[in-house]
Order: sequence, then structure tokens, then C-alpha cells
Amino acid sequence: MDIYGPTSESESTSSIPSSDMKTDLKKGTWSAEEDQKLISYISRYGIWNWSQMPKFAGLSRSGKSCRLRWVNYLNPNLKKGEFSEEEEESILHLHSLLGNRYASSIFTWIQRRNHSVRIRSTGYGSTSYS
Repeated sequence: MDIYGPTSESESTSSIPSSDMKTDLKKGTWSAEEDQKLISYISRYGIWNWSQMPKFAGLSRSGKSCRLRWVNYLNPNLKKGEFSEEEEESILHLHSLLGNRYASSIFTWIQRRNHSVRIRSTGYGSTSYS
């Protein structure tokens, strides 16, 4: 193999380790069975290594997909639903201090909320709050 890539087709397929070919990973909507496998595995063994976990949990998903599913939907500590008045005031105050660029910082201040805080905080635009 030269520095510009493989020179023949046989060289291109033989030089890639089979573990790097992730064509068998499932994409798209999660099933209830997959959700239950992930919940059961994490409740029994905890969170240790997202890239290795799907294999041991019996899932054909990437580690990133499992992490995002857990963090944004399945985590029992995740607070869902409407924002309380207190949360709304906190978002407005932090947004006036930090602006849209720091929406992820606002997310860290509002505990146990999913990515909807980021979406919500960016909707306030350049309105000034006193």
C-alpha cells in the first residue's frame, strides 16, 4: 500500500480489519425489545464503556446510539414534560447572560433535562431580558 491508498482491490479489502467493517449495525427506530435490553443491562451492570456495551447487552447498535438512547430517552432520572416556572426563569436568566452560543452550558445548569433545553434556549433569540 502506498501513502495515497491501496493500489489494488485485493489490497484495499485485505488491509481493513474485519472489526472496522460495521455494516451489521442496526440503524433507525429502536424497538421496545431493544429498549428493554439496554435498560436491563444498565440496571444490572451499570454504565462502563459505551463502545463495548452493545455487544455484551446483545444489541446490534453502535455505542453512540446506545448512549444517546439512554441519555435522551431511557434514563429513569431524566425529567420530561413542561418546564416549571423556576426552570423557565433560570433558562431566561442564563440565556441573557450567556447567549445562544452557550446553550449547552445552560443545559448543565438545568439538571436532569434532555436536549430540549438546548432547543428551548435557542428560541429566545436576541431579545433582551431585565
